[in-house]
Amino acid sequence: PMIEDEENRDTLARHLPQVMQVFLNLTNEIDSDTIAHVIEEFVEVFADRMAPFAVELAQQLRDTFMRVMGDVAANQPDPATANMDDVGEKTMAAMGVLKTMGTLVLNLEGSPEVVYKLEEVVFPIAQFVLDQRIIDLYDEVFEILDCCLFAVKSVSPNAWNLFGTIYSCFKNDGIDFIEEMLPTLDDYVSYGMDVVATNNDVQARLFDIIESVMKSDRVGENECMCACKLAETVMLHGRGKVDGMIPGFISLAAAYLLVGDAIKTTPFLVHALEVVLNALYYNPVITLNVLEQYQWTEGIFTRLVQSADKFSRVHDKKLAILGLTAVLSVPADQLPASLQNGLPQLFEAVLHVFQSLGKAIEAREAMERMYEGSDDDDSAFGNEFEWDGAEDELDGGSDLDDEDVVDEAEGAFLKELAGQAAKALGSDEDELDLNSDDDDDFESPLDEEYSLESPLDEVDAYIHLQDKLAEMQSANAAVYDAIARHLSPENTQFVQSLMEEANKQREVLATRQQQN
Repeated sequence: PMIEDEENRDTLARHLPQVMQVFLNLTNEIDSDTIAHVIEEFVEVFADRMAPFAVELAQQLRDTFMRVMGDVAANQPDPATANMDDVGEKTMAAMGVLKTMGTLVLNLEGSPEVVYKLEEVVFPIAQFVLDQRIIDLYDEVFEILDCCLFAVKSVSPNAWNLFGTIYSCFKNDGIDFIEEMLPTLDDYVSYGMDVVATNNDVQARLFDIIESVMKSDRVGENECMCACKLAETVMLHGRGKVDGMIPGFISLAAAYLLVGDAIKTTPFLVHALEVVLNALYYNPVITLNVLEQYQWTEGIFTRLVQSADKFSRVHDKKLAILGLTAVLSVPADQLPASLQNGLPQLFEAVLHVFQSLGKAIEAREAMERMYEGSDDDDSAFGNEFEWDGAEDELDGGSDLDDEDVVDEAEGAFLKELAGQAAKALGSDEDELDLNSDDDDDFESPLDEEYSLESPLDEVDAYIHLQDKLAEMQSANAAVYDAIARHLSPENTQFVQSLMEEANKQREVLATRQQQN
């Protein structure tokens, strides 16, 4: 295509406003998603030159969209006589226009003042589509809204005015589109926590969305995972600000976790468990009080210990470490009696997660280098920490090369550990149905996600553990002693290697801070 030639691009760039106007004129004469696609491609290629006339371009795209939708509406009253092929083509053309607007917004991420002006053009379109319940365009509309909020990393008053419309859309038929809605809802929480934390109505609507999905018989586990992700976003970004929402989140997750066959897939199991882990990390005392109030402590913690090998992503492993160590930081006299005897097993579960964290981090860094086109093989760990050796230490020095044998060994270890936890917590292993999760019925663990971002990205798990152990030793000696007394020589050596890695990470951070 002509646009791929560098010389042609230079010529087109000098006349970009005129060229874009020609394309816009064509969209007013021919309703074709092909023309919209060409405009979108021009927006991507010349993103750095779009800012001066981006608002004018968006306004013309808006006018084109409303004209096309007017034509679609004119064909709707009498389906018997309507030209459905024409309606389909016009709807596709409308989709193309919306995608172009989304691309325009996303490519202006470095110009927030322009994006705020674009919101005044884009939001009325979103309002129109959601009010008219044009479900064929929901995907594109929520993608545009996500682009707007992500580009400016904040939620403007105009955006909050639209939140009520989004909620109404969800209550009407939007539950079927929760996957499309999730990125936008996530943005509202991530970048608008100042409002979420102080507005009870917003909190109530967010909780209603999460609860409705988790309790609905119209949706499957993918949609329930979306609800869990939204609950996680609320807890991670609202630490110390949304205490009233925590008991409800725990109850929604427990309704699945404490019923043997309620969860069918590994991804949903992980996300349901992470609701509890997020609650523990948010505030362990509140969370433990809720678990004790409903006598869920034994069942939930046994399930957590049993499922430690399901946490495959770096994010999952960090969250498991942060959630479980939060419990260990609670003063002994505030811990439920049913949990006190199980502290050594909880710490063993933490160590088990650490066992594979290093390799998971290295795999994620390799993925990042691949996506970013970097050939630098030096990870943040400098390839100095011998993860295989660390695994051998925790496994008692066994030399296992076959991956299936390793998985089998890990599974046996976790079942034994879960059984110990159940006994320590005063529960009956059979009653808790610890072996009900037949691996053959579960999918493979969650794959690492390059685009996954969260506040946990800034947390170094090794430094966190080192700080927690030091804090426990000085301020929570009873819990520290209970854990230390039950550490095997192999695990004691493994903890020491983790402390050494924490020291290395501190040096890396100090060097980076000096360079900045």
